[in-house]
Amino acid sequence: MKQFFKMMFASMFGFVLAGILLVFIVFGIIAATVSSFSEKKEVKVSANSVLHLKLDTYLEDRTSENPFVNYNFSNFEANNSAGVYDVIRSIRKAKADAHMSGIFLEFGAGFQAGFANLQDLREAIIDFKKSGKFVYAYSEIYTERNYYLASTADKVFLDPSGELIFNGMSVNITFFKSMLDKLGIEMQVFKVGKFKGAVEPFIREDLSPENEEQINVYLTSLYGTFIKGISESRKIDTARLYEIADKMEIRSAKAAVDLKMIDALKHHDEVLTEIRKKLGTSGDEKIDFVSAYDYRSVKVEDENKDSESQGKIAILYAVGDIVDGSGDESTVGSHNLREAIIKARTNDKIKAVVLRINSPGGSAMASDVILRELALLKKTKPLIVSMGDVAASGGYYIAMAADTIVAQPNTITGSIGVFGMMPNMKVLLNDKLGIHLDGVKKGEYSELGRPDRPFTEGEKAIIQGYVEDVYCQFLEVVSKGRGMDTAAVHEIAQGRVWTAEDAKARGLVDVMGGIQTALDIAAKKAGLTNYRITELPVEKNPFEEFFKSMSAETKAKMLKEELGESYTYYMQMKRAMRVQGIQTRMPFEITVD
Repeated sequence: MKQFFKMMFASMFGFVLAGILLVFIVFGIIAATVSSFSEKKEVKVSANSVLHLKLDTYLEDRTSENPFVNYNFSNFEANNSAGVYDVIRSIRKAKADAHMSGIFLEFGAGFQAGFANLQDLREAIIDFKKSGKFVYAYSEIYTERNYYLASTADKVFLDPSGELIFNGMSVNITFFKSMLDKLGIEMQVFKVGKFKGAVEPFIREDLSPENEEQINVYLTSLYGTFIKGISESRKIDTARLYEIADKMEIRSAKAAVDLKMIDALKHHDEVLTEIRKKLGTSGDEKIDFVSAYDYRSVKVEDENKDSESQGKIAILYAVGDIVDGSGDESTVGSHNLREAIIKARTNDKIKAVVLRINSPGGSAMASDVILRELALLKKTKPLIVSMGDVAASGGYYIAMAADTIVAQPNTITGSIGVFGMMPNMKVLLNDKLGIHLDGVKKGEYSELGRPDRPFTEGEKAIIQGYVEDVYCQFLEVVSKGRGMDTAAVHEIAQGRVWTAEDAKARGLVDVMGGIQTALDIAAKKAGLTNYRITELPVEKNPFEEFFKSMSAETKAKMLKEELGESYTYYMQMKRAMRVQGIQTRMPFEITVD
């Protein structure tokens, strides 16, 4: 017995000690991060410096100032990375900076980005090259996405044991109906629009002809933009590029060089030697690399100087699913965004607003709340929309208040349609789990939405009526925002997804371009030549939000890095669990492989 208590108390002591150590470690991380966060060192750029765009994580629209988002717990260091706009701004600044001699694009295995954001960076790099400064790119493995960006470089290097994956594009949808059947769940669906494919994964096991048609159209457009861009950068005929991909001719690193897709096969240290040669240095002399994240704080004499007297342009971010209420770091909460819009509208120093949308949509009610505030803002100052990778359904709905809509050719947009889904879990609850519900009701429809039975015909009519009313409202909003007849909008709506290139031809988009194009239009409309940028919504204090961040944004980042390409399938399953009620949402998560 004595031995038992001795062992028990020893185990308890060990557990308590481990807990105390864990607390010290956590607070040590916080203290170290607070120190690095509060001590923002002044970044000095020496002569012959190189802008180092190390792309090894997910390319976000906005730079996060939260040091815990990209925290590397293996070496206890914050891995800060710049968002799309700050990378573009750094590239533009480096073009004017006499101390900057070139750009080094280095890709890591964890790099992920949408094609529209890549297009923004491509255009910035192509513009940078007009300065005569060099751009070199290196990777151990080039996927279609990072090669699309790397192809703009003067020299594209590949590791001798690496590979270039160049075999075309495909879109694959995950279908859940068989799984739901096994679980005893029937998804009850209500929709308007023959192309609203968001419901198909829950009621079919394959693509409908309409859905297959729309995917084929926008994938053809996406692929065409991709091939055209590489053709222009690498001076290879488009027909030849299609052939190389169709036959998968690049099956080795040497083949990539022979086909002139890669300039040379070199190890990382050999690439650094090439950069030193370009800089006119030799040996193992250290290269002064400056990250885009650090370079943000550097002032350059020849760049467009900040001017308080002329005013500010606000970049208002709407990134993620549109949800009711406050939302979080990875969603567009109607309350949070509404407050940010009001702040932009009532601040006299803000002369124009660029709304950056990267959203597949979501709650119909939340989208309408946001649109109302944007309409009020538009009455007082210019409002320009810049579409990122996706601005569809509810994401397109909120763009309807804009003076001008700017998008990249490969932005996914449209999806003007509405659907509703609610599960009937009678078989799961009654037959599989042995759970039964019973009660007393007053009012024929007081049990609307009860999960253990299918809808009655009367209930179905009510919900379908809701969906059709929201769709009619959607058509009217687009009709008013785009100056089109509602019948004409319906013809190109019905939930159909378009690339922005095709959407522009149908009057849904105004100008092809990225966020800088949108800023230029906003400045011109506001009569500004020099202006400051302010970003909204204002980020919350990272230390007050530490535990929230750990459970939301940081977890998402860690999952993205851990799951890689499979992260998309995880998100599809997660969204499947919460997509209920009336939704203005994209047909499905579009994954181009």
